[in-house]
Amino acid sequence: MIPDELRQQVIEKIVESKSLAKQKLGLELPPITLLFDLKGNRAGEAWSYYNKIRLNEDYLRRFPDTMVSQTIPHEVAHLVADKYYKKNCHHTKLWCNIMVSVYDLPPRRTHLYGKSLDGRTRKASKYYTLICKRCLHIHKFGHIWKNRIALTGIIHFRCRNCQNYFCGLEQITLDIE
Repeated sequence: MIPDELRQQVIEKIVESKSLAKQKLGLELPPITLLFDLKGNRAGEAWSYYNKIRLNEDYLRRFPDTMVSQTIPHEVAHLVADKYYKKNCHHTKLWCNIMVSVYDLPPRRTHLYGKSLDGRTRKASKYYTLICKRCLHIHKFGHIWKNRIALTGIIHFRCRNCQNYFCGLEQITLDIE
């Protein structure tokens, strides 16, 4: 549960961010639905279609100042950019313009909160290799492709070097690096 004082700070920052958009762009945003249900390593996310902002409660408790001063305007900027430009702007130059001109903040895509919530640094991904039998070019790929190959027994892959087309596990070798 988020302390009432912190919840109030978040709401005030959203109201302030909306008023800046109205003042600088003449843009009136409808009421924003605020949820504190986001999990994982994302600090926040904005859903323009629903006019909703989801925040990570754990990050909000651990980094209240940064979440209020940077993450809230970041997410409101998504709603503002999408409504102002009448399209989904994601982290494009249009969204960057809103971050700089309206909120006077650096347009960062990711937060700088460091370690994951359990206190551990992220594990390095394992890479697997696919070796082209024709030109011996080595291709690296991650666990998602490895699992797809293991599950189906089939791979459809074209060598970037010689354009040789692989189809089937018998034509590749899987090695963990």
